[in-house]
Amino acid sequence: MAALGYDDTQNNETYWGCGGSLISLKFVLTAAHCLNSVAFGPVKYVRLGDLNLKTTDDEADPQEFLVTKTYKHPLYKRPSKYHDIALIELDRAAVITEFVQPACLYINLNTSHSILIATGWGLLSFQGKTADHLQKLYLHHVNNSDCKKAYDVNHRVLSEGIHEQYQICAGYPRRDTCQGNFGGPLQSFNRFGSFNIHGVMSFGKACLLTNSPGVYTRVANYIDWIEPIVWPNTK
Repeated sequence: MAALGYDDTQNNETYWGCGGSLISLKFVLTAAHCLNSVAFGPVKYVRLGDLNLKTTDDEADPQEFLVTKTYKHPLYKRPSKYHDIALIELDRAAVITEFVQPACLYINLNTSHSILIATGWGLLSFQGKTADHLQKLYLHHVNNSDCKKAYDVNHRVLSEGIHEQYQICAGYPRRDTCQGNFGGPLQSFNRFGSFNIHGVMSFGKACLLTNSPGVYTRVANYIDWIEPIVWPNTK
């Protein structure tokens, strides 16, 4: 789990505003809209291996990095919600520890997992406070036909409605991811004791005020774009 940081020059501090997933020693997977904050500008920092963003008194062993380069998917264009996926290159390789390990990419377009896990430091309630400590939420995979019922076709942001190939939905009554979790993973455990990343948190409705599922960019659709950037010398 990665926390993405932005320069809050007014308060002379780092604003931690989005999440991401470490997928190799030097690359983090996130949402394209997280590369730039309207309030704070471009993403500058990445923190790995942390639990509480406000204190150093817990048992975590965080590593902090500078962002050297970002890769936005070439088809992503605001305000559209499609292709909301991006990569962040770190200024050095992460060190694998108990708290820092790369996740795997789920490559099947049809997930068979009914229960998925979302993590992040987002808001704990609609217009509430952000979580200091990393949160974990178990969600149900919601099939796209049901998900489409919650999101009308909008020609500016969802010209085709929820798109089966590009997006995956997950939710649970009275449970939801909130603002600040964007870019974070929708994941499952694999048989190797690691995680498979199924989706990247993209958008949703007002969290905890409706039973509408959250919408995630479906990672499996973008493997051919991710691999040449992250692993350019392998085939």
